[in-house]
Amino acid sequence: MLVFISDLHLTDGTTSSNLHPGSFHILVERFRYLAARASWRRDGSYRPIERIDLVLLGDVLDLIRTQRWHDGPIKPWTHTDSPEMAQRVGEIVEQTLAANAASLAVLRSMVAGEAVWIPPGAANGQPDYRARPQPVPVRVHYLVGNQDWLLHLPGPHWDRVRQQVVRQMGLANSWEQPFPHDPAESDLLYDLFRRYRVVARHGDVFDPLHFTHDASASSVGDALVVELFTAFLNAVQQELPDDAPPGMASALGGLYQVRPLLRAPCWMDALLQQLCPRPTWRQHIKQLWDQRVEQMLESEPLAPHSGGGPCWRDVLPPRLLFRQGCAAPGSGDLPGAPCDALLAPLSYASHARSESEIRNRRARHVVYGHTHQEESVPLEASYADGSVWNQWYFNCGTWQRVHRPVQGAPSPGEFLPAETMQVLSLFEGDQRSGRPFESWMGLLGVSSTESVPPQRRVSGRMQRFHPPVSGVRPPHFQPTAGRRAP
Repeated sequence: MLVFISDLHLTDGTTSSNLHPGSFHILVERFRYLAARASWRRDGSYRPIERIDLVLLGDVLDLIRTQRWHDGPIKPWTHTDSPEMAQRVGEIVEQTLAANAASLAVLRSMVAGEAVWIPPGAANGQPDYRARPQPVPVRVHYLVGNQDWLLHLPGPHWDRVRQQVVRQMGLANSWEQPFPHDPAESDLLYDLFRRYRVVARHGDVFDPLHFTHDASASSVGDALVVELFTAFLNAVQQELPDDAPPGMASALGGLYQVRPLLRAPCWMDALLQQLCPRPTWRQHIKQLWDQRVEQMLESEPLAPHSGGGPCWRDVLPPRLLFRQGCAAPGSGDLPGAPCDALLAPLSYASHARSESEIRNRRARHVVYGHTHQEESVPLEASYADGSVWNQWYFNCGTWQRVHRPVQGAPSPGEFLPAETMQVLSLFEGDQRSGRPFESWMGLLGVSSTESVPPQRRVSGRMQRFHPPVSGVRPPHFQPTAGRRAP
């Protein structure tokens, strides 16, 4: 059985809260169910599967969304071959692993065969529920995306960084080799995917904001996160007046979860209308945003490059600057301008149809991540010589809260949030009674009466207030601090 999950975005905790470890316990429960179901064969007999292969399809450790890129001159796009850069990333990795230690302990227990178990098989081809459960070890593979691409860099300095990740996550990857961005970079993954007739990659290669020319290079998306989103939130915390509505700085942190990413100003405009009774406050915050946009436009990843592609210093201002009307009704429609698709809901189904393995009918499935939008799209149904060849595209979505635009809304600032979690399983041969795949999506709605997180001011900066944890076990999604769990 082959399982895909994507876009966990585990951070060092300096910019946002992480997944609650209960999310990984939900994953364990799902694996137990899937392993037991996969052990039922096409002929009606029960034969336990021997192993589960879990593929982490990129953006698992989020090494870009951290305050550490504002401690000194080092940025993700500077001197990637230097020991100083590797040391900075090593510090981010170490803190990220520590901040998610409880969750990663669950992952390691799965690798050790201590968490997933199923009934053994009896001589009559049925499960033996009276016998001791049989462990099913999990082998974990890591492919990088656009937020963890630094683990793809070669060299001994980066080997030491990867060694931390391999040990703490229990990975099957070799820490002495760059973590693959393309499955062809790993013989183990290449053979595994050919066996299951699947094409899988993170999907950032289809997004010009987050992929340039090479998986070992920074992108415009890095500048958006570091020099715009994180820098803007820092400025808000420092300059927000004492009498501002409580929780405003924390609420604006939802910028990271807006999809599509360039819709963030529209989302922020609507949020400010709700939270800021004074127009002067709203105007001040928008001015802070515009200032950070202008600073970001001067950063190295947005410098004009030869070899084609959009000139981002021309493309981004009308989509990001409030003073250019980016949040006004109809501002999403810029006829004839390049990259307008970046403002529309994301679907990579057309890219899936173009995969050579799909066109040549060597693969049945295409799996991407990156968009944070779960999808299952039938690509083609073929019938020849009495056999059926069905091809599907899947997107693994994310395990994060996502703010997505309302379809057909008259205003570009209408968004709805939801907590999401997706697990995709592919089966080999006669596993799962001969069925080829099974996809599970968890969607937890956000209460319309959900309160804004309270704040407290410490040393002149607005900081999140974390209430004491009660003895009641929380749900599998971590509730925002100060908010009552559903």
